Amino acid sequence: MGSFKLGKMTMRSLFGTPETVLYPVVEPKRHANTRGHIENHAPQDCILCGICMKKCPANAIVVSKPDRTWTIDPFRCIRCNECVIACPKQCLSMHMEKSDASKEHVATVVEIPESEKDREKRLAAEARKAEAAKAAPATAPAASADENVQLSPEMEAKIAAMPPEKAAKFRAACIAKAKKEQAAAAPAAASDEVEVVFPEHVAAKLANMSPEKVEKFRAAWIAKKMGGGAGAEPASKPEPAADKPAAAPVQKVAVPELPAEPKELRVPRDLEEKLKLLDPEKAEKFRSAWLAKAKRDAGL
Repeated sequence: MGSFKLGKMTMRSLFGTPETVLYPVVEPKRHANTRGHIENHAPQDCILCGICMKKCPANAIVVSKPDRTWTIDPFRCIRCNECVIACPKQCLSMHMEKSDASKEHVATVVEIPESEKDREKRLAAEARKAEAAKAAPATAPAASADENVQLSPEMEAKIAAMPPEKAAKFRAACIAKAKKEQAAAAPAAASDEVEVVFPEHVAAKLANMSPEKVEKFRAAWIAKKMGGGAGAEPASKPEPAADKPAAAPVQKVAVPELPAEPKELRVPRDLEEKLKLLDPEKAEKFRSAWLAKAKRDAGL
């Protein structure tokens, strides 16, 4: 029996067709769902959104908006078809043919043509920047001179790229902000130049404060003094005249503290609610006993 099977297999292999295909002489059969390579078949519809690049798990796709190019690396692509499914414009497709064999690592680059709408936007933006650049040298120094505020070169370049109306509003806002900062810094600079002499009791309190609180108190004291407040004191007190007699020393008298008035004891509210449910005589006895105990506990 075994010899019969062996002979049958031998005759089949000698006179039958081979099970494999002589590739590449004979092309293999392609099925409908065969995944060969990704191709951007409609570059004129591509909007360079980059969704395919984000969806690619192998990072095989690179989308460049400045260069307007769509690049795919066939050696990194795993043919998962995620980019084809995610493309909002249906520009990508999966072809059944495999990529050509190559000894070099070559990526496929597709140039995306610029649409008429994008070209009009780009030309309008370039014209607006050119007009702003021409008008900026004539208007910027005058505006800065009127406000006595100089803007940084980076800010001037940023303003030059804006439309004229928006640039004027933005410049005015920057100048107003700079003036506010100068006004806020002026009192601090003035306080550094003023010599302050605090009274002894004030100096004793300041000795126990933190440096930040002392600086705030000093600034407030100077502002009050410069504003002519009631509590302002001169930096140096004038010396008394020679013919004027010196004032007699003031004697300090200790005032004894008055005893605090005893607090009135009352029955708690929740206890009063319970006493209302009892007989009036029993409730009065219980109230008197509770108040007497409370006075003993308080030492009254």
